[in-house]
Amino acid sequence: GMSEDFIQQEFYVSFTLGVEGSYYAKYLEEAREEERVCHVPWNKQSRVHTAWDLGYGDSCAIIFYQISGNEIHIIDYYENRLKKMPFYIQVLQDRKYNYGTHYLPHDGDHETLSNVTPKKQLEKMYKADDLVEDRRTVRAVQGHGHGCTLTPGPDAAAGVA
Repeated sequence: GMSEDFIQQEFYVSFTLGVEGSYYAKYLEEAREEERVCHVPWNKQSRVHTAWDLGYGDSCAIIFYQISGNEIHIIDYYENRLKKMPFYIQVLQDRKYNYGTHYLPHDGDHETLSNVTPKKQLEKMYKADDLVEDRRTVRAVQGHGHGCTLTPGPDAAAGVA
């Protein structure tokens, strides 16, 4: 069968959907319809959490967000490819945020060719208690998608598509 995204794109000429199979495209479209795509200021007193999608040949993506009441404010996004973990750790350090928890996907504790997991590399810079390797991260964010507000722009908006 065909996915709903494919049907909407091909038969109803919908250009608002993301790439077929993308997790967050429908949530981004809902946010746009509900006018939740707006400027969200960085609150320097609040911790910034990250959610990662690890990749090397395909993209590695980092979403930077803050919790404000019952809302998730996506304040920043970074994506690159063909880079190793020390590069991404430098990206975190360059941003000067007061970090909270770093959420890694299920493969965050898998060894690489260097026999060092992304989680272990992050632990060198951040407290182990602030690193979560969890298979449920995508489902958790999907469950809270209706509470996300994000800053528009090529970086933040791309992180949710």
